[in-house]
Amino acid sequence: MFAPYAPTDPVNQATPAISWATPSPITYGTALSATQLNASSTVAGTLAYTPASGTVLAAGTQTLSVTLTPTDTTDYTSATQTVSLTVNKATPTVSWTTSAPLPVSAAYNSQFTVAVTSNSTGSITYSTSGGCTNNGATVTMTSGPTACLVTANVAAARNYPARSVGPTTVAALNMVEFNAMALTISWRSTSSTTNACRAGASKALAMPSKPARSTICHGCTTPMKTRPARTKASNIIVD
Repeated sequence: MFAPYAPTDPVNQATPAISWATPSPITYGTALSATQLNASSTVAGTLAYTPASGTVLAAGTQTLSVTLTPTDTTDYTSATQTVSLTVNKATPTVSWTTSAPLPVSAAYNSQFTVAVTSNSTGSITYSTSGGCTNNGATVTMTSGPTACLVTANVAAARNYPARSVGPTTVAALNMVEFNAMALTISWRSTSSTTNACRAGASKALAMPSKPARSTICHGCTTPMKTRPARTKASNIIVD
């Protein structure tokens, strides 16, 4: 008597199909979620994603992968599917860490330091315009009455584009000091006639809004000549 026939050849397993549309682009800093990890299959089983949900990916084109392990391992084998995800760079934040304006009224040739912070890893540089110059983050007041303007520049990084903030007004020259330093009077003579002119000359020079170009001191033996006010002290000679 013969035993019933039992086939010994293995049954060919089917590979389950996985449906997974390409996700929409995201911005750097957005964690992976079910919005991107949303593959499906008509075959029952477990879906495992790489990278996993909650992962924050760097900017660029990234590859997402999913593996389906079927519940019915007799008739189905496991399957893997991949899609590409575009991660866009995020706009960096740039914040002044020193209050602006810094010195509301800065002395001529005085220096102060500016600083910003950013969530970007790009290098930070500064540029100036107006009545000041800079060496790195150190700003020097050089002229007036123009305000000092500073621009902070953050270079591009892996996850952030370049960004500039400014120009921001951070200081203005102290005009009381500027007017006092702008002109210096030198007297070559101490004669009574010259002394009589001093009060009038000083009064004329005390009006920075309309600096004299050539002033005649009545009663002086020689006309009093002046040079216009400049950033650096000028000399006024009265003979």
